[in-house]
Amino acid sequence: MIKIQCTGKLTEKFDIKMKNDIICDDLFSWHAHIFSFNRRNCIIFMNNKTRYNFIMYGVIKKQIYNFNSIIKENLIAVPLEQLNPIDVDSDSEEAVNDWKYWVERGYEF
Repeated sequence: MIKIQCTGKLTEKFDIKMKNDIICDDLFSWHAHIFSFNRRNCIIFMNNKTRYNFIMYGVIKKQIYNFNSIIKENLIAVPLEQLNPIDVDSDSEEAVNDWKYWVERGYEF
């Protein structure tokens, strides 16, 4: 399961109802924040463990109803080999290597 912790600004903007009882590994935990660029809503996501991040540009309110699928599409669009930790602790590096190991064996996250 993927856990996304949204800032207050993001939850207010899109009327997102947060579930605070989700517990999962930091590798599957993300933080999200909204900002404006060229008068468009942008959401930046950052992984709690690896610090990997990506930005969704031009997000509109009706897309939030399909938020889970949008996140999965954006995460799946990134090739796993691009997740190479730089200057991280051994736990983070081990987590990414474990992830790659299981994906190479056909598991899907």
